[in-house]
Amino acid sequence: MASAERKVFENETEAWEALGIVDLIGDQACILEIVERVYAPIHNKYIFDGYLPDGFFESAKEDLLLALRCYLWDVPETVTDHVPDDDELCLCLYDLIRFKRADDPAWMHILPEWDF
Repeated sequence: MASAERKVFENETEAWEALGIVDLIGDQACILEIVERVYAPIHNKYIFDGYLPDGFFESAKEDLLLALRCYLWDVPETVTDHVPDDDELCLCLYDLIRFKRADDPAWMHILPEWDF
C-alpha cells in the first residue's frame, strides 16, 4: 500500500466524490458504518493502552488498512465499481476516517463499538 502522505478530505462531499456516491445516501450510510466498525476498536485500544490521541494515525495506519480490507466484501457495489482497486479503496476509506477524526471531535474519544 502507498506510503506517501495523502491529502485529508476538506469536506464530506469530497469523500463521497472519491467513492462515487455523492447522491447515494444509503451507500454513504453503509460506508460510514464500515469505517466506524473499523475505527472504534483500533482507536479505543490505542487510547486504553495509554497513548495520546495526537499520534494515532502514525501508529495505527497499517492496522486500519488491514482491518478495512477485511470489510471490502461489505462495500456497496457502486463504490467498488467506482474504485475497483482494493488498495486504493482501502486508502480512500482510510482518508474518510482521517477526515471524520479531524472534523468530528467525538472521534477523538472512546467510541461505542459495534456488536458483530
